Amino acid sequence: MNPFLVLATQATASLIVFSLLAKWYVAPRLSRLPLKQALVPLLWINVFRYLPLNLFSPGQVSADIPAATISLIAYGDLIAGALALIAIIFLVYRIPGAMLAVGVFIIVGIADMSIAFPHALTAKLYLYPLGFNWYVVAFYVPMVFVSQVMIAYWLFAKRTARHAA
Repeated sequence: MNPFLVLATQATASLIVFSLLAKWYVAPRLSRLPLKQALVPLLWINVFRYLPLNLFSPGQVSADIPAATISLIAYGDLIAGALALIAIIFLVYRIPGAMLAVGVFIIVGIADMSIAFPHALTAKLYLYPLGFNWYVVAFYVPMVFVSQVMIAYWLFAKRTARHAA
């Protein structure tokens, strides 16, 4: 099997598994909580987006990966992870603007993934030795995606439904 199909299969399987876990177990439990409390565990998943910084570590990935691709992925994730942590702090300490902080995180987080994913595909990242980052893409990125969909849904779709009622 070629590397693209291996990574695509693994990432798709993880996406399906995390989607089912979210639908069957996570969402029902979190939906019993007030919105601001329910968002915190979903944001925690995104805090670890500093992990792709190891793309800069010597020997962790191929030295042939374009530097622009490494920078785009690593810094985009770092910023999104930092914004997730800031949103958690705002929510936990009930700082005014907490929901705005969550909104900023979700916009930046989704934008980061929307920019990094096609860039990584264009650079054919799956053809390079990625070390630990292979598992980040195959396992962690789908979990992040599912958590972001849940956060966006609860922020925007449920908010619209509450205001319509």
